[in-house]
Amino acid sequence: MRGPVKTCPATVPGWFLPLLLGVWGALIVALAPSVLPGKYFADAVHVAELTLSEANWREYGASYLYTARFYATLGLGGDAPAAAVAALGWLLSWGFMLHALHVGSAGALCRVPLWLWAVAAVWSVPLAIYLGQYSKEVPALLSLWAVFFLLGSARHGRVVTVLGWALAAVLIAGFALYFRIYWALVAGFAFVLWLVWRLRLGGWAALLGLLALFLLASWASAEWRCHFLSGYRVVEQINRLDDPDSVTLILNPWVNTSVFIDLFNSLVGWLRLMLPIELLAHAGPQHLAFALWQWVSLGLFVWAVRGQRLLWGGAGWENGHPAGADRPRPLHALHTGGEQARAAAVVAWIIGFGLVQGAFEPDFGSFVRHEAVLAPLLLYLVQRRVTMRRWG
Repeated sequence: MRGPVKTCPATVPGWFLPLLLGVWGALIVALAPSVLPGKYFADAVHVAELTLSEANWREYGASYLYTARFYATLGLGGDAPAAAVAALGWLLSWGFMLHALHVGSAGALCRVPLWLWAVAAVWSVPLAIYLGQYSKEVPALLSLWAVFFLLGSARHGRVVTVLGWALAAVLIAGFALYFRIYWALVAGFAFVLWLVWRLRLGGWAALLGLLALFLLASWASAEWRCHFLSGYRVVEQINRLDDPDSVTLILNPWVNTSVFIDLFNSLVGWLRLMLPIELLAHAGPQHLAFALWQWVSLGLFVWAVRGQRLLWGGAGWENGHPAGADRPRPLHALHTGGEQARAAAVVAWIIGFGLVQGAFEPDFGSFVRHEAVLAPLLLYLVQRRVTMRRWG
């Protein structure tokens, strides 16, 4: 017999902290153009130009073209009010964060601790800056939100689960095709990790699966695209090597001559992104802030994952939490096998994304922009751990 639902004391009105987070992000969006240098908005200028004329799209690339068409379809072409463009990006970011926290707290935002609202506020800074303008990250975040929602269908029966997860796969494939092809590799890594969790295999199975997939992708890329995976960032860096503003480039330590050298270059890149110790040498406030926050975020991710059995050897799909059937509703929802499957998929996506960025990212600034869209997923995992520990 399930007991009564555990409630949480309302020290402040339930709407206050979510609204405060929204106002905080809106303030950053409003101040960013007058405070930050123009290089933070270079991509936005290109997208805005393409919304008015697609004549020069090859100069920027297909991803810029489809991003421009995304905004144009929404009626936000280059002549649209800047406030409308900024509002779209921030409202999507704010909404995704609140939805993620809502799911992780089993439907009660009052369960979100004050310190996690502070984490959300810090992540709101890059989200508001980079998505509060014409940005390729806006369709990326919207796609991730839709995928996150569709993965929740695993709680609603086999047919709904199959349809929801199939739609999520189609959405990821579509985004990879039109915006960022490397999402296909992220999805491949994520699927390997999720399958290892699903089958309750060991860490060696995950390592061997990831290694085999990387070597295959590296070979295919070199064979058909004439570049190894970590070679694409070299192409982007060629015209920036003498730029005094490009102080955070991620250079390959070795020249790519085989898939194994490509693997080593990518692993070094991944370690540098995850543990950006070298940024401390640049002594700029933005470098120090990113390095410290990357360590905090990495620590939160590891803490959340270790407490939820979401990697190899985990609880699996069917059983979920061993005591899940005795949990009071609605906290029982967090312990079902379907919700475990969504959480495991989120963990797999974050890890896969980081590994792929280790191969492709040309600099730390680009990594911050791309990583920011994962913030709602991190908030979901951390809040899920908090809820399960404190509230049942």
